[in-house]
Amino acid sequence: MLIASRFGLSHASLAIVWVLTGIVACSGCGGAGAPSTPPAKPVPVGKVHGKVTLKGQPAPEGTGLTFVGNNSSLSVVVGSDGTYTASNVPAGQCKVRVENPTFSDPAASASAPTDFGFPQKYLKEATSGETVDVKEGADVEYNLDMKAE
Repeated sequence: MLIASRFGLSHASLAIVWVLTGIVACSGCGGAGAPSTPPAKPVPVGKVHGKVTLKGQPAPEGTGLTFVGNNSSLSVVVGSDGTYTASNVPAGQCKVRVENPTFSDPAASASAPTDFGFPQKYLKEATSGETVDVKEGADVEYNLDMKAE
């Protein structure tokens, strides 16, 4: 009140002055000189398709195939004929591992065998020895025939 009367301003005029002062003071916040975080770059991806077999026969339906690369991974499920298609696979050199089949039906899962005969080396990407070079935006064919150890 003292400021308004000292400068001959009404209360409404004084409020406007305070609002404008705040706007001017904050208008420089985050400007050109302020550091900013660049937007995250999307991870480049490609597509992989093929067939997974065990000793020449299609891998059991529900077998998982995981591609690991570029600090990310993608898993797909193999169909009854052993084929799969994986979209959005990280581009670059990917290591590959196989996972025992999973079942959405609890009854099928309960009666399923726990050992599908997959050679142990294929169950970890570090030991499978399998890699695929995924090209950004391309569709790469990758077939895996698991052989006995």
